[in-house]
Amino acid sequence: GFGVLDRAALSFLCVFVVLSGRPRRRRCLPMAAALKNLTIAVIANEFFDPSIGRIGGFGMNTKMIGDFFRQRPELGAKVIYVFASRRETPWRERRVMKLVHGWPFVSAWTRPTVGATVTTTWTTEFLSQEQVDLAVTIDYRQTYAPAIEALPKGVPCVLWTQDPRTRAQVSKIRAIRDPAQPEAFPPGLKSPDAKGVLDVVKANGREIATAVPWLPLRDRLPEAYGDTFEGHAIFELPNIIDPNSLCPPPPWERSKQPSVLFLARLDPYKRPWVMLELAQAYPNVTFNVAGRAHFDFSNYIDHLPPNVKHYTHADGPVKAKLLMSSWFLVSTSTHEGLAISYLEALTCGAPLLSMVDPGGLVSHFGIYVGDFPGTGIDGLPSLKKGFDRLLEDKNLRDRLGYAGRQHVIDTHNARHFGQVFADLTTHLNVKTTFEHNVRTLPLL
Repeated sequence: GFGVLDRAALSFLCVFVVLSGRPRRRRCLPMAAALKNLTIAVIANEFFDPSIGRIGGFGMNTKMIGDFFRQRPELGAKVIYVFASRRETPWRERRVMKLVHGWPFVSAWTRPTVGATVTTTWTTEFLSQEQVDLAVTIDYRQTYAPAIEALPKGVPCVLWTQDPRTRAQVSKIRAIRDPAQPEAFPPGLKSPDAKGVLDVVKANGREIATAVPWLPLRDRLPEAYGDTFEGHAIFELPNIIDPNSLCPPPPWERSKQPSVLFLARLDPYKRPWVMLELAQAYPNVTFNVAGRAHFDFSNYIDHLPPNVKHYTHADGPVKAKLLMSSWFLVSTSTHEGLAISYLEALTCGAPLLSMVDPGGLVSHFGIYVGDFPGTGIDGLPSLKKGFDRLLEDKNLRDRLGYAGRQHVIDTHNARHFGQVFADLTTHLNVKTTFEHNVRTLPLL
């Protein structure tokens, strides 16, 4: 038999046929060169960890990537989280590495006593030592630039865009007003300028590929990121929603008394005042509100109607119970990408009632009541009309909810995510064991 060979050194296995103690013939058999496991740097400004910063959609995306690879060690991949924000983090020392969701976490920024500076040397050395093969940015913010620059030379990037915004959508967000303070410009409405992403990536001699969680969002990309995205290859890398861990298969036990769910942060961007007006109009319906405020802009949270139950942060079993018991999800935002809360609600068979319809998702699996910019208060009559329809028609709720669940199961699953991630590594010429593993192993 043959002993253990150094596959890193051999690309051909030369077999000697020995006759009468002497080599008489040599035959070289092709053999795949040894490949290393995949190491991924995930760059974002939140990581779904309250000890680090905000709790939002981008953080859920980072956790999603980490969970996918941590739960599937046979794929041979490692994740490193790179924090790329100058705000909200206590992890500001140059040489800090902790574990977040089971993976190493480092920061690309440090904040000394005066001013903010970029952490370059240590982070660069750490990422080089870890032999990063690929970076994934959760959308793009200008504070990501130092993290991209800290990557080893030639490492390509995947821009996993979650919320591309056209000029009209940016204007609509800036037009949001709190009816209690109509003259004030509410906090948190400034849309980041994402047009520099291609310049930042390519200035470092890197290749870039772009992915969206749902293909209908791709039409926004050229306007959101620059005309250079025209003709750019776009991949559909879905958000992973595990129906079995989130909600068991139907039938579900809905609350006996009517209840609905508002699953969003309580910031002006989400216009929670519209939801609270709706709650006052339906005192016999329980409004489960799951989300915290990132900005101190109003005292709405201190004066909630008696039928509103507020959960500062709902995750795990608490969130699953709310999703399974609520009759439908209410959304009062004036803009959304593909909100993960929408997908989670549909996974649990709860249809959507919304004032925004990203990619036609709501009109397919719920009721889209129309676009009402500004305070959104003008949309209350339409919102109440849709509310009444879902409240009174169980068959409609069931039909929309079951169809929505099947859509999420078919589209936003681990198998689809893994296969498209492998396609991205192929497109970017990242050669590791991952592509072979993901093509040959089951992704449950």
